[in-house]
Amino acid sequence: MPALDGADEAASDASGSWQAWQRTLAFALKHGLEPRLSDYPDLVDGLESLLQELEGIADDPSLNVFMPKLRAFMIKLELQSQQEGRLATGLANLLKLMLDNVAELNRSDEYLLGQVGSLQEILSHEPLSMQQIYQLETSLKEVIRKQGMLKSSLDEAASSLRALLDRFVSRLALMTDSTDEFHGKIQAHSEKLKQMPNVDELGGIIGSLMEDTSIMQLDLTRSRDELVSAKEQVEAAEHRIRELETALEAASAKVKEDQLTGAYNRRGLAEYFQREIGRAERTAAPLSIALIDVDNFKQLNDRYGHLAGDDALKYLVDTIKHSLRPADIVARFGGEEFVILMPDTPETEAVQTVQRLQRELTKTFFLANNDKLLITFSAGVARWHLGEQESDVLERADHAMYQAKINGKNRVCSAEDMPG
Repeated sequence: MPALDGADEAASDASGSWQAWQRTLAFALKHGLEPRLSDYPDLVDGLESLLQELEGIADDPSLNVFMPKLRAFMIKLELQSQQEGRLATGLANLLKLMLDNVAELNRSDEYLLGQVGSLQEILSHEPLSMQQIYQLETSLKEVIRKQGMLKSSLDEAASSLRALLDRFVSRLALMTDSTDEFHGKIQAHSEKLKQMPNVDELGGIIGSLMEDTSIMQLDLTRSRDELVSAKEQVEAAEHRIRELETALEAASAKVKEDQLTGAYNRRGLAEYFQREIGRAERTAAPLSIALIDVDNFKQLNDRYGHLAGDDALKYLVDTIKHSLRPADIVARFGGEEFVILMPDTPETEAVQTVQRLQRELTKTFFLANNDKLLITFSAGVARWHLGEQESDVLERADHAMYQAKINGKNRVCSAEDMPG
């Protein structure tokens, strides 16, 4: 009898355990899946049917009937998920085509090209993260707001300039008319002098001539003053337009910057890279790049948090900017990777420049939660060769940087020294 009691107890425990799993599965399906299926009524109906059937499962045979239905539902869910992925990819591709077309049709519109370039850069990231999209949305909203204000002011200044030019032309026309009228009067006085029968009438003709000359002088003086005033207003309007255009270019440049560090982003890097490649092709000047990667960045993030990691990246970029020449640029390539573009710089000199940066970086400590840390990086340096694309030289620099990591980190390797 005790053995029988033990079996009953075991059966009771098994039943209780199954009921717990049953409730857990029902909770997961109900609260984990159903809220995400609101746009798909057929899937919601299928899930509700499964949940009702799940409540009635009491033995293995009923479970064996339920499992194929659950698998079929999961397959249907997976197919729907794949369809959403294809839809998102298709929409992204359509947006890329639209952006390419907008850029092609507006090559002279720098501020618009800057915005398009940032969108293209974000769309090139796979997979897209919501953080990237939100960051770009915030940046573009601010840029669009500033550019809207600047464009409005620019349009007003241009309208004022056009009005002043119209006034200038009108005054010139009036001056021409006045001059023609004056010449006509002089001609009439001359004819009177020729036909004058006696000297007694000379005084009247001279008086009329002096009066007409005085009126013409007043007209010329007034016209001169108005033209001088118009010229000053035109110069002021032109100066205002130049200021607005400069401000507009500055606002547009913001979309080429990495929002965290203030370095250029990949869009800005691509633009400068193409410009310097064109110059190197024309002048045969050397062009070198360095691809750098912060050492042990993941450990820094894990131990001190992402805010400390962000501060470390800003500290790195500030140090680089203060150490480089004005012609050099630094761009964030992704994560903790950065690219330094060095025009007119042979590869050996570029290696020395990056090594100097490493020494400069270790002269001071970086503070993270009151801990003094040394920030180091590994780097690969490569020189651009005639006929290469940006991606080609970056790939060679990446291989050299990887070798620097293998060699023990906090090192610089040259692509020219790499085997093969």
